[in-house]
Amino acid sequence: MMSNFNLLVISILGIMAVFIYVMIKVKLDILLLFQRERLILNLNKVGEMRNEKGVSIIEVMIAMTILVIALLAMMSMFHVGIRQTSLSGNITTATQLANDKMEEIRNLPYESIDDSYYPPNKDNQNPDSVSDPDSNFPNYERYVTIQYVDSDISAISVSSAFNPESNVPPSNLLKVSVNVIWTTDTGARREHKEMTLIGG
Repeated sequence: MMSNFNLLVISILGIMAVFIYVMIKVKLDILLLFQRERLILNLNKVGEMRNEKGVSIIEVMIAMTILVIALLAMMSMFHVGIRQTSLSGNITTATQLANDKMEEIRNLPYESIDDSYYPPNKDNQNPDSVSDPDSNFPNYERYVTIQYVDSDISAISVSSAFNPESNVPPSNLLKVSVNVIWTTDTGARREHKEMTLIGG
């Protein structure tokens, strides 16, 4: 049989084993609790960071949609701007061609206008029109039309047509029209017209 001393030692060892087991278990639980708390804190921080700095896929898609709509609007405005710039350039060229031809005609003597641009049609029913292409501008057609104007018409009053030496109005007035026609990039035909009166 066992002695009391042996039972006491075994009991003490058993109690110590249980105590050590409980201590280890508590320590492990505390460590696990700290680890869990730290993990939860880290996850919360990550969640907070995600909420603060990150963007969701829906927000990215909304931003992309807004960006695409804005870019499409800007591209259409850019296209309209290019078309208007082209039209403005065409109008400027047509105006310059008409003015150049008008100045050329104004610098001719009155009698030479008849010779240069067909004899003017004195009945004015179907005025003659002369095509006058410019080799530097092959896309533009320039037409010169000359009509006689009755100087007795009271509605026409041109002070620059007077002869300054005799202060007598001219007996013959010519209405000179220069019409420049061109085709735009879209295929539409446009025209610019200049008119003046020349007295002889």
